[in-house]
Amino acid sequence: LTDERNTYAYRGERIGLEYQGDLKLGRLGLTTFGASLEQEVFTSKIRPGANSFAAPERFTAERLTQSAFALHQITLFERLDLSAGVRIDDVEGVKPFVTERLTAAYRLEETGTKLRASLGTGAKAPSLYQQFSIYAPTRNGDPALRPERSTGFDVGIDQRLLGGALT
Repeated sequence: LTDERNTYAYRGERIGLEYQGDLKLGRLGLTTFGASLEQEVFTSKIRPGANSFAAPERFTAERLTQSAFALHQITLFERLDLSAGVRIDDVEGVKPFVTERLTAAYRLEETGTKLRASLGTGAKAPSLYQQFSIYAPTRNGDPALRPERSTGFDVGIDQRLLGGALT
Protein backbone atom coordinates (compact mmCIF):
# COMPACT_ATOMS: atom_id res chain seq x y z
CA LEU A 1 0.00 0.00 0.00
CA THR A 2 1.12 3.52 -0.66
CA ASP A 3 0.28 6.84 0.88
CA GLU A 4 0.17 8.83 -2.35
CA ARG A 5 -1.15 12.22 -1.22
CA ASN A 6 -1.45 13.55 -4.78
CA THR A 7 -2.56 17.13 -5.33
CA TYR A 8 -5.31 17.66 -7.91
CA ALA A 9 -6.14 21.10 -9.24
CA TYR A 10 -8.73 22.51 -11.61
CA ARG A 11 -8.93 26.12 -12.70
CA GLY A 12 -11.51 27.57 -15.03
CA GLU A 13 -12.02 31.09 -16.33
CA ARG A 14 -14.68 32.72 -18.49
CA ILE A 15 -14.77 36.12 -20.08
CA GLY A 16 -17.64 37.34 -22.17
CA LEU A 17 -19.42 40.14 -23.93
CA GLU A 18 -23.19 40.41 -24.32
CA TYR A 19 -25.59 42.78 -26.05
CA GLN A 20 -29.37 43.01 -25.57
CA GLY A 21 -31.72 45.39 -27.32
CA ASP A 22 -35.46 46.06 -27.49
CA LEU A 23 -37.44 46.93 -30.58
CA LYS A 24 -40.78 48.52 -29.62
CA LEU A 25 -43.36 47.89 -32.31
CA GLY A 26 -46.35 49.62 -30.72
CA ARG A 27 -49.51 47.52 -31.09
CA LEU A 28 -47.42 44.81 -32.79
CA GLY A 29 -45.56 44.11 -29.54
CA LEU A 30 -41.99 44.14 -28.35
CA THR A 31 -39.04 42.19 -29.73
CA THR A 32 -36.03 41.66 -27.49
CA PHE A 33 -32.90 40.45 -29.26
CA GLY A 34 -29.25 39.99 -28.55
CA ALA A 35 -26.02 38.11 -28.89
CA SER A 36 -23.16 36.99 -26.71
CA LEU A 37 -19.59 35.88 -27.08
CA GLU A 38 -17.81 33.89 -24.36
CA GLN A 39 -14.26 32.56 -24.15
CA GLU A 40 -13.70 29.73 -21.66
CA VAL A 41 -10.34 28.29 -20.55
CA PHE A 42 -9.61 25.49 -18.12
CA THR A 43 -6.54 23.74 -16.79
CA SER A 44 -6.42 20.54 -14.77
CA LYS A 45 -3.30 19.04 -13.27
CA ILE A 46 -1.99 16.37 -10.94
CA ARG A 47 1.09 16.93 -8.77
CA PRO A 48 2.13 13.53 -7.41
CA GLY A 49 2.94 13.10 -3.72
CA ALA A 50 6.29 11.82 -2.46
CA ASN A 51 5.31 8.11 -2.52
CA SER A 52 3.08 8.25 -5.59
CA PHE A 53 3.28 6.06 -8.64
CA ALA A 54 1.44 8.75 -10.63
CA ALA A 55 3.22 10.91 -13.16
CA PRO A 56 2.68 14.67 -13.20
CA GLU A 57 -0.06 15.60 -15.65
CA ARG A 58 -1.35 18.90 -16.96
CA PHE A 59 -4.02 19.62 -19.55
CA THR A 60 -5.38 22.92 -20.86
CA ALA A 61 -8.38 23.42 -23.12
CA GLU A 62 -10.28 26.45 -24.36
CA ARG A 63 -13.31 27.20 -26.47
CA LEU A 64 -15.43 30.00 -27.83
CA THR A 65 -19.22 30.13 -27.55
CA GLN A 66 -21.29 32.40 -29.81
CA SER A 67 -25.01 32.83 -29.11
CA ALA A 68 -27.90 34.82 -30.54
CA PHE A 69 -31.50 35.11 -29.34
CA ALA A 70 -34.81 36.82 -30.03
CA LEU A 71 -38.06 37.02 -28.06
CA HIS A 72 -41.27 38.55 -29.35
CA GLN A 73 -44.07 39.55 -26.96
CA ILE A 74 -47.51 40.77 -27.93
CA THR A 75 -50.84 41.39 -26.25
CA LEU A 76 -54.01 40.63 -28.21
CA PHE A 77 -57.55 41.70 -27.33
CA GLU A 78 -56.16 43.51 -24.24
CA ARG A 79 -56.16 40.22 -22.28
CA LEU A 80 -54.11 37.62 -24.12
CA ASP A 81 -50.33 37.86 -23.65
CA LEU A 82 -48.27 35.75 -26.05
CA SER A 83 -44.53 35.29 -26.46
CA ALA A 84 -42.26 33.25 -28.70
CA GLY A 85 -38.51 32.99 -28.33
CA VAL A 86 -35.60 31.25 -29.99
CA ARG A 87 -31.90 30.97 -29.16
CA ILE A 88 -29.01 29.43 -31.07
CA ASP A 89 -25.74 28.47 -29.42
CA ASP A 90 -22.60 27.69 -31.39
CA VAL A 91 -20.12 26.13 -28.99
CA GLU A 92 -16.69 25.36 -30.45
CA GLY A 93 -16.25 21.59 -30.74
CA VAL A 94 -19.98 20.92 -30.28
CA LYS A 95 -22.67 20.85 -32.97
CA PRO A 96 -24.72 24.11 -32.82
CA PHE A 97 -28.09 23.77 -31.09
CA VAL A 98 -31.36 25.70 -30.99
CA THR A 99 -33.79 26.13 -28.10
CA GLU A 100 -37.30 27.58 -28.25
CA ARG A 101 -40.05 28.78 -25.90
CA LEU A 102 -43.73 29.66 -26.32
CA THR A 103 -45.95 31.20 -23.63
CA ALA A 104 -49.57 32.29 -23.36
CA ALA A 105 -51.48 33.97 -20.55
CA TYR A 106 -55.12 35.05 -20.51
CA ARG A 107 -56.07 37.65 -17.91
CA LEU A 108 -59.56 37.90 -16.39
CA GLU A 109 -59.21 41.28 -14.69
CA GLU A 110 -62.74 41.16 -13.23
CA THR A 111 -61.88 38.17 -11.03
CA GLY A 112 -58.12 38.71 -10.66
CA THR A 113 -57.47 35.43 -12.47
CA LYS A 114 -54.75 34.57 -14.97
CA LEU A 115 -54.65 31.32 -16.95
CA ARG A 116 -51.16 30.58 -18.21
CA ALA A 117 -49.12 27.98 -20.04
CA SER A 118 -45.64 27.59 -21.50
CA LEU A 119 -43.71 25.10 -23.58
CA GLY A 120 -39.99 25.16 -24.16
CA THR A 121 -36.85 23.27 -24.96
CA GLY A 122 -33.49 23.51 -23.27
CA ALA A 123 -29.94 22.44 -23.99
CA LYS A 124 -26.59 22.65 -22.26
CA ALA A 125 -23.25 21.99 -23.87
CA PRO A 126 -20.91 19.72 -21.90
CA SER A 127 -18.41 21.62 -19.81
CA LEU A 128 -14.74 21.58 -20.72
CA TYR A 129 -14.21 19.65 -17.49
CA GLN A 130 -16.67 16.94 -18.63
CA GLN A 131 -15.05 16.75 -22.04
CA PHE A 132 -11.36 16.84 -21.10
CA SER A 133 -10.85 16.13 -17.39
CA ILE A 134 -7.76 14.09 -16.57
CA TYR A 135 -9.65 12.75 -13.54
CA ALA A 136 -12.09 10.73 -15.63
CA PRO A 137 -11.56 6.93 -15.79
CA THR A 138 -10.17 7.31 -19.33
CA ARG A 139 -7.82 10.08 -18.09
CA ASN A 140 -9.00 12.36 -20.90
CA GLY A 141 -12.72 12.94 -20.29
CA ASP A 142 -15.09 12.33 -23.16
CA PRO A 143 -14.52 14.82 -26.01
CA ALA A 144 -17.45 13.31 -27.96
CA LEU A 145 -20.10 14.37 -25.41
CA ARG A 146 -23.12 16.10 -26.98
CA PRO A 147 -25.37 18.76 -25.45
CA GLU A 148 -27.91 17.62 -22.88
CA ARG A 149 -31.45 18.34 -24.09
CA SER A 150 -34.75 18.83 -22.30
CA THR A 151 -38.36 19.73 -23.00
CA GLY A 152 -40.59 21.29 -20.39
CA PHE A 153 -44.05 22.70 -20.04
CA ASP A 154 -46.32 24.15 -17.41
CA VAL A 155 -49.96 25.05 -17.09
CA GLY A 156 -51.26 27.13 -14.22
CA ILE A 157 -53.79 29.47 -12.75
CA ASP A 158 -52.83 32.59 -10.80
CA GLN A 159 -55.51 34.04 -8.56
CA ARG A 160 -55.25 37.39 -6.77
CA LEU A 161 -56.87 37.46 -3.33
CA LEU A 162 -57.35 40.03 -0.56
CA GLY A 163 -57.27 42.94 -2.97
CA GLY A 164 -54.02 41.75 -4.59
CA ALA A 165 -52.15 41.28 -1.28
CA LEU A 166 -52.02 37.52 -1.89
CA THR A 167 -51.60 35.57 -5.12
